[in-house]
Amino acid sequence: MKKTIVLIVISILTVCCDTSKEPITITFAPSTEDVYLHYNESWNTISAVSIPFNFDIENNRFKKEQLVRFSYNYGNAMEGQPVRLFLRKDKSFEKLKNSEDIYIDRYKTNPYRVRTKHYVDTTKSKQAFFEPYMKDIQRLNQDSLNIGTVSELEAKHKELLDNLLQNDSLSFLFLDENSETGFRKKTKSVEY
Repeated sequence: MKKTIVLIVISILTVCCDTSKEPITITFAPSTEDVYLHYNESWNTISAVSIPFNFDIENNRFKKEQLVRFSYNYGNAMEGQPVRLFLRKDKSFEKLKNSEDIYIDRYKTNPYRVRTKHYVDTTKSKQAFFEPYMKDIQRLNQDSLNIGTVSELEAKHKELLDNLLQNDSLSFLFLDENSETGFRKKTKSVEY
């Protein structure tokens, strides 16, 4: 009988403590993936910059959370292409389908990756930055070029990176039967 009472008290305390913390925590992690420049041959210019981001979604609750929708919000005027969400399984990242149910188990953390494709206006960006890369792309006869990791780009061209990522954010919509709408939205500014 005492064991039953102790288990009930522990269960109640677990549920009560569950509400004291933010249900979902999103944390950015450094990415070792490469940044790519994309070349538009008809315009003879760099048209986009593709930047990878890693982040973790931690479920701080006793119950499983369901991620219903995800979006990357471009903050610059040129915007960019919609991004896909990748979940790390074992040692690689697996692309998730748009219609796939995404769950984060209770008290677990799921690691994710996205890869943006920021459109660039080369008339406003520094041509000196793009010029050597344009020559490499044309010499190699490619439509994209690896220019290093995010940290390497930040070290060499922080101003460009800041301009591309200004006001960018990730938005998540979680199922929440306790809210009026049935959903809970969480938005996180992009960090690198």
